[in-house]
Amino acid sequence: MTRREFFRTTSVLPLIGGASLWADTKGVLPRSVNALLDCTISFKPYLSGAFSGIDRVLDALGPGDSCVLQRIAGGFDAARQVSECVLPLVDPELLAPSSNYPEYLRKKAELKRVWEDADRRKAAFREALRRPVALDTANTDVFGALEYASHRIQPFRGQTHLLLFSDLVHDFHGVKTELPPRQNHPFPGTNVTALFVPWQGSLASRQKTQAWDRYFMGSGAKAFSLFDEAQSLSITPISASAVLRVPENPFHKKRG
Repeated sequence: MTRREFFRTTSVLPLIGGASLWADTKGVLPRSVNALLDCTISFKPYLSGAFSGIDRVLDALGPGDSCVLQRIAGGFDAARQVSECVLPLVDPELLAPSSNYPEYLRKKAELKRVWEDADRRKAAFREALRRPVALDTANTDVFGALEYASHRIQPFRGQTHLLLFSDLVHDFHGVKTELPPRQNHPFPGTNVTALFVPWQGSLASRQKTQAWDRYFMGSGAKAFSLFDEAQSLSITPISASAVLRVPENPFHKKRG
């Protein structure tokens, strides 16, 4: 199935599995992370660092969050290139203050189960990512990857992040360029981060950086940041989950 056929036959592309997952959790909005991973020969020197970066992203995710990993290699194939990790919801009631100690203990036990489920799902996702990656020797469809990511992000009601683990060189169907596509794809309110970009910091990078910044900000993105290899190895582009592993205990002083 081509990318165009997929969009035409799929009327709704929910990033996470249903509208109920869009509920606010005590002021903590669910987050969707869309990671685009370049699996072509040109990006091979940076793949190990990219996988470490994805590991750090998974560490930061918590209940209510989700992560979609899309491999950039050759023509579009959702079944082969797209993997998804959806973490369980947490009932907002579990994060509200307890009125008595037995209620606190119940919430503590239930919240522990939610986090254990989330940790199991993240571990399974990591295991799937460890499978050997077949590198494409000729094609890097960056534009197609951005189009698909845009369709995944638009229905989501929460915080959205787009992470580009790529050298941002589009090389597909006879078109090779380090500049963004001419057609803007909507990324409303999305925090966009490009990582392991080899030309960042070079004298020739200013024009390309400005072009990508105009593309994403013109697409409605909230922010755009671009990092080279050294910078990318030391940053985590999203913050740790604000969902507590242990609920607030207003009785610890009384029982201490």
